[in-house]
Amino acid sequence: SPYQTLAEILSTQPGIQFRSLYSDPTGSKDVVDVRGFGATAESNTLILLDGRRQNDMEIEKSFLANIPLESIERIEIIKGSAGSVLYGDGAIGGVINIITKHPAKSDRANIKITAGSFSTKKTDISVAQVKDNFSISLHGQITDTDGYRQNGNLLNQNIINDFRYTGKKLEAYLNIKGDQRKMGMPGGLSTNQVVNGRPVGLYYHDRNAATEIMDKSSSSSIELTLGGTHQLDKNFEIITDGGIRRTKNHFTDIDNAFGSHNNNRTYLDTWSLTPRLTGDFQFLGTPANTTLGLDWYYSDYRTVRGKSLDDKPHNEFDARQHTLGLYCQNIFSPRDLKGDISFGIRLHHLNFVGGDQLDLDAPDGDWRSQTETLEETSWAFSSEIGINHGLTNQSTIFGRAARGIRLPTIDERISSKDTGATTFKLKTQRSWDLEGGIKHRIGSINLQSSAYAMWIRNEIHLDARKDSFLGTNVNLHKTRRYGFENAIEYQLLKDFSINGNINYTRAQFQCCDINDGLKLDGNDLPLISKWTGNLYAKWQ
Repeated sequence: SPYQTLAEILSTQPGIQFRSLYSDPTGSKDVVDVRGFGATAESNTLILLDGRRQNDMEIEKSFLANIPLESIERIEIIKGSAGSVLYGDGAIGGVINIITKHPAKSDRANIKITAGSFSTKKTDISVAQVKDNFSISLHGQITDTDGYRQNGNLLNQNIINDFRYTGKKLEAYLNIKGDQRKMGMPGGLSTNQVVNGRPVGLYYHDRNAATEIMDKSSSSSIELTLGGTHQLDKNFEIITDGGIRRTKNHFTDIDNAFGSHNNNRTYLDTWSLTPRLTGDFQFLGTPANTTLGLDWYYSDYRTVRGKSLDDKPHNEFDARQHTLGLYCQNIFSPRDLKGDISFGIRLHHLNFVGGDQLDLDAPDGDWRSQTETLEETSWAFSSEIGINHGLTNQSTIFGRAARGIRLPTIDERISSKDTGATTFKLKTQRSWDLEGGIKHRIGSINLQSSAYAMWIRNEIHLDARKDSFLGTNVNLHKTRRYGFENAIEYQLLKDFSINGNINYTRAQFQCCDINDGLKLDGNDLPLISKWTGNLYAKWQ
């Protein structure tokens, strides 16, 4: 692929946009936006790696640059809330499932070294060995760049290691994934600073200048997953996997304008267990497929915030979150339908406990606030129903309706307020969406066109007006999204095709106000392009 980052590859697909926050050639902190969520896109798009969640209870973790491109076999995309039944909360915009290359089919060893602008150096390594029923594969990547902007440097290292046994009825694996990142954080530039190049404080700004020349961020994580698949008989199999992910983040902020310092250290452990049963059977003479499953996640979060690394912290936030999901997804294929009917439902259970310790005697502690302790238990559900029907051998129509949810992240809870007091309290976001379309084939040309609409309650949104310094997260009453997606593929040769798409996305406030009577009904949500399109060639 000529694309250099995973986000660039994904953005070629209909209805997917991306933003490069730091404009570096590695795609660090690229955000993928499915169906128009703007600033909260990362929390409304669920990223999976081999079917396992990469989204944590904090926003930081979903870092696409930590997945080596050389390790990817294919990418599966489900748009809208239809993926909420199988994969849980956070899939309101859609689900992106990145499938890596395993098991290894033969011995191999590859190394690729590239260099580019801004002192960019990148090394990709891929190694595999197979012996009888056992295979080992390793994919690693090291990226070092100065970045386009001042203080835009990045050093990123990641590795995915897979140990696998493949038998006739049993497959077992141990997957180890690790990453480490150090990067500068150049801060934002206003339009006035970029266009006029005017001096602000001590710094003269242009397009590659930094407003924050000393802000730094570092993170590391390691994830272990143990799992397997057992074929019960010719129709049913059980898949079980469990794992632990440990993440550490460190952020240093030195505000040149106000002279304030912030030093934040965050620690997050996430345990998971996700067994499921899949199988084919006959229901009243109709071929059917079912998936029954359970997802259990436990997250233990702690962040320490102080003026500097050596000072006593002014705030220490602790939170624990249990989530339990029970789900069933069914697909029926009636012979007279020339297609299939699907429906599914998931029950979500949440238990959240969060607290904050404030030290008024610590540096900068005298002007900080303390977040009220919150213990919350709730139930919610997701559902989906869909149909695919072949009108002719060349044309298929499809439609679906779905309901999904999104839980607030811990970052959003810490930055939330309720009735004037600082609190962890935020409501669960809920979505209802409809989609319909047609697929048609004319010789070597494949066409697809679809339209969708989404209605969202309690969408989590940053209201900058409610706090004079950083703003605060609130639940909006109602928002809506609607649009269409059109795609074409021309199979020019057996291994070569030309692809294009054009898409329209509209995201609007729908009702009421978010602060002090400010009417927003009909206004567009920010950071969302209405029109997008792509034209590219693909060869295999």
